[in-house]
Amino acid sequence: MKLNKFRILNYKAIADSGECNLLTDKITILAGQNESGKTSILEALRDFDVDQEISPEAKPDGKDNANPEIICEFSIEKSDIEEIENDTEDKVEIPKEVKDAIVKNKTVVIKKSFPSNKYSLDENIIGIWEQSLSNQPEPKVEGEETAEQPKPESKNIAELQEKLADRLMRIVPYFVYFEGFNDRLPKKKYLEQIANKDETGYQAVQDFIRFTEIDVERLKNEKDDKNIDNYLDGKSANVTGDFLTYWTQKVDGVSQVQIVADRKHDEKGYYLNFFVKDADSRKYPEQRSKGFLWFLSFYLRLNAESLEKKDIGAVILIDEPGSYLHSKAQSDVLKILEQKIAKDNQVIFSTHSSDLIDPKRLNRVRLVLNRKGVGTKIKKITARDPGDEDFADALSPVIAAIGKDLGKGFDLVAKKNVLLEGISDYYYLSALREKTDFKIGQDVKLIPMSGVFKIEYMASLMIGWGLDFVVIMDRDGNSDQEYKVLTEELNIPKDKIFQIEGGKAIEDMFTQDDFKKLVLQDTTQTIPIGTANSDYVNKNQKVVLAQKFFETYNQSRLTLEQQGKDRFKKIFDFI
Repeated sequence: MKLNKFRILNYKAIADSGECNLLTDKITILAGQNESGKTSILEALRDFDVDQEISPEAKPDGKDNANPEIICEFSIEKSDIEEIENDTEDKVEIPKEVKDAIVKNKTVVIKKSFPSNKYSLDENIIGIWEQSLSNQPEPKVEGEETAEQPKPESKNIAELQEKLADRLMRIVPYFVYFEGFNDRLPKKKYLEQIANKDETGYQAVQDFIRFTEIDVERLKNEKDDKNIDNYLDGKSANVTGDFLTYWTQKVDGVSQVQIVADRKHDEKGYYLNFFVKDADSRKYPEQRSKGFLWFLSFYLRLNAESLEKKDIGAVILIDEPGSYLHSKAQSDVLKILEQKIAKDNQVIFSTHSSDLIDPKRLNRVRLVLNRKGVGTKIKKITARDPGDEDFADALSPVIAAIGKDLGKGFDLVAKKNVLLEGISDYYYLSALREKTDFKIGQDVKLIPMSGVFKIEYMASLMIGWGLDFVVIMDRDGNSDQEYKVLTEELNIPKDKIFQIEGGKAIEDMFTQDDFKKLVLQDTTQTIPIGTANSDYVNKNQKVVLAQKFFETYNQSRLTLEQQGKDRFKKIFDFI
């Protein structure tokens, strides 16, 4: 089973989070500023797990009658229902109508409520259950009038559906919450103390042993030190090789390190020594950098949990991973989540760092906003919220990620260069340039500026370097002003400058129907009569929507209405 979406009600500052849909990717990112409620969302999902309870502290302040509820929808297969029906030890009788409804929808909704901490199914399934019982024929009792006989509800429907919900919770993914990774591998750990949770470094040692699959009893009982050394060397080599696949930073100036465990003995008994070793030194973990230690703990914790939960998988919940790591090390965090952990699990993590957001996978991102009088809300990045300061703040790491991506690999050595007013223009035209109706040569380079008034500086460089270029601009007051500078002060021929036709900005090249379908990707939105596409979305959203359009259609076919096609064709014909 897989978590499809969730909704949180009356949990701390969350009155109603709204639905958060996870269908598009196994990694979901909650992006937002501090105090927006990202942590509360993860804590609520943690509390949904069978091993957790919703604590009284989760109740929202000042709302005595508002009890926390966590609602999750899971995908489900027919085989999952059959597994429950065939469980002879804890059999649950499921009416055919209920079974058919679940199998048809391929989903099941489970709710956990405070203060009971019980699980229940959604109202729709309960309604079908009630209907199925009401449709059953009334029993005939010999020798009595049947008209007055009660219906055969010998079992309470509430109890039955709760039993099914409890049984379903045995096969839904585990919910595993990671608030921090502060438990470090110690210098040494006596084997007799490994199971003592009060010992320093308990969790890190447990993670190391579970992930490397070390047999502790063998370490306690086998006397041959050479055999044990070879055994531990093999285990250490396995974890080191895998670790270095994801950790690409240097440790004390050295790229290659080994994570080593040795068995030693003293008057207290056998113990494990832990080292981080390189070609020149052998140091205890605590002697290495804090960033390295955090990543090592993060690596061991996630892998150990993933291995333990591999039977049905897990929803891994991580609050601000790698928040004090530098930019490149944060990229390593994203790498291990993508390439290893998310293979068998779903991952939901919170961040306000652009380094943990892949601009080519913006479908992962959900914005978290906390507004006075409304509470914490989860929004798609394509949601329309013009002029909202909180929305703009939440978008800032997304926009920063897009900017970093654009900065990679740009050069100015093409024979033909097209100077564009902004990043949005770049994404739209880049997505369309390979389509049959608009195709332009690979020798043409599209170069975005960070605003119309930056065009004159780049144009000056182009002239100085003797490069061929043309300019594409919006049609508004600022663009008209820059047009005058380019033609009168830089003497750029007017036939080298194209101001778009049919609107004032690139978004207006689309018909409104195409704009809703292809750009907003939401045909239910209503654009007021007389409102231009470019005025319908705010400045921060323009970049995100353009990137989303590029991500969706760069390698995919699309069909434009004729009017929009003609407008874009004029641009590409000019190029």
